[in-house]
Amino acid sequence: YPAPPFSIGQVINLTGGGAAIYAQTAAATGITQGDFCYIASTMLAAGLTSTIAATAGQAAILGVAMATLTTGQFGWFQTRGNCPAGVNVVNGVAANTVLHTSATAGRLTGTAVTGTSYPINNIMTVTTSGGTAGAYAAMISNSMIINTATTLG
Repeated sequence: YPAPPFSIGQVINLTGGGAAIYAQTAAATGITQGDFCYIASTMLAAGLTSTIAATAGQAAILGVAMATLTTGQFGWFQTRGNCPAGVNVVNGVAANTVLHTSATAGRLTGTAVTGTSYPINNIMTVTTSGGTAGAYAAMISNSMIINTATTLG
């Protein structure tokens, strides 16, 4: 295509009350399906890290990548609803626990790390990971928020 097939920033409704936003991967950024991403006001997406969360703040647009994308590709990022493809985590996560940012781009953790992680409100895995990194089915309720109002970790 000479232009993306959808308008950048377009939001669609998914089955079961979900929603997704259309954005482009940032320069020099690859995104894997299930990565937890920050979408800048320019609609450029990158895997969220604790460092990015510190500057993005509570008004950040957050989404889970619905496909693997290379630098400059366009794609959908889920912002609400049942997320059966899952969200990527760096370590073991118990079902229904608060997820936190990590140092690894696009990967969340179930373990709060004092001074280096932020809790993410309104997302949780619905299955226990058994101590293994990977993608786990998740539920996103309302809009996800980087909880910078609380102490790190």
